[in-house]
Amino acid sequence: MDAKVKQTAASILGDSATGRYDLSMAFISKASNSVATGGILTSLLPASLLETRSGVAWRTGLASKNTIKLLGRFQGFNLFKNSTVEIGLLTFHKAKVSVSDQALLLVSETSREGAALRAIRLLQPSNDEGFELSSVSQSEIDSASWLPRSLKSLELKKLLSRIDLPVVSKMFEVKQGIRTGANNIFILNEQQLMMLPKAEHAWFRQAVGQGSILGGSIRLRNYVFYPYAYDGTEIRSLESLQHEVPTYFKQFLLPNQAELSQRARRSDENWWKLSEHRSWLVNPKPKIVSTYFGSSGSFSFDLEGTLAVVQGFGWIRTSVDRIFSDVVTGENEELSWEQSRTPYAFVAILNSEFFQQVLGLHCPRVQGGQFDLSARPG
Repeated sequence: MDAKVKQTAASILGDSATGRYDLSMAFISKASNSVATGGILTSLLPASLLETRSGVAWRTGLASKNTIKLLGRFQGFNLFKNSTVEIGLLTFHKAKVSVSDQALLLVSETSREGAALRAIRLLQPSNDEGFELSSVSQSEIDSASWLPRSLKSLELKKLLSRIDLPVVSKMFEVKQGIRTGANNIFILNEQQLMMLPKAEHAWFRQAVGQGSILGGSIRLRNYVFYPYAYDGTEIRSLESLQHEVPTYFKQFLLPNQAELSQRARRSDENWWKLSEHRSWLVNPKPKIVSTYFGSSGSFSFDLEGTLAVVQGFGWIRTSVDRIFSDVVTGENEELSWEQSRTPYAFVAILNSEFFQQVLGLHCPRVQGGQFDLSARPG
């Protein structure tokens, strides 16, 4: 959304305009306010909006004024061929809410959308092959998540809860990687880097993230301009920039000054800087790395901790583990977490088919069937 559209959406959403709100939320809120008492509203929307943290206040507000009649989720991208997100379905009745009123929950697999929609018209719960249609009372609908899940997924979620496995946030701090604001300018391939004087290479770091983690292995192909050195020095001014990387400045930055200046939080003074350089990346830290969108095979381990995460995430171990090496080598001495084989065991789990099912419980899918791997509660 541009600034004007965002301002309009915020004025419609009011107190519900928290976090990264979506234009779809404003459309539905405006429609809800326009529907007469006793009216019915049905809308398609990105399925992720049924569960996002930034949408909790919005969903709470809708539920306080309406009786939810149907919540649906169409898995995959077969319903609309050009869609880049999974589609959700929301129907509510603008009437006094009664906790005993029933709502239908629909989960449809790819290619079963037609059969699922026909089942809705019958208004009867069904557990056909390829889709599930069930009912719940209003009291069972929690604004924390309206996203319907299959019985198989719910059983897995109950199993994981019963085993009481630790959640990711108890073991790792998941940090978002660099946002350049202009990848074509700040990220160079190896051939482009080699064309620069060797003295300028020091201000570039090997980049890991989307497209560079396949099958659990890191394939380094690109370098990101990163004006922050390990020893604490950094390029702070335009004059220093022209001195440290004169060729890169003339060939890549200067010709694109107008475009770079138009990025958010950038001006004539700092137009050449990354949109978000992520201070946690300045000093080396061993970390599990992942792509921004992915599935099994999209996780790996950066032992040296020197890779710059771009379009991805870094998982930093929060506790200081001491692991006895006799478990690994038979020798009686301690190893730190990163020196042991434990990180690779974590990576193996994260890349497993089982963990892909776990991702399905918490992460929305995007075009191509990949998951949005952003950090989420639980």
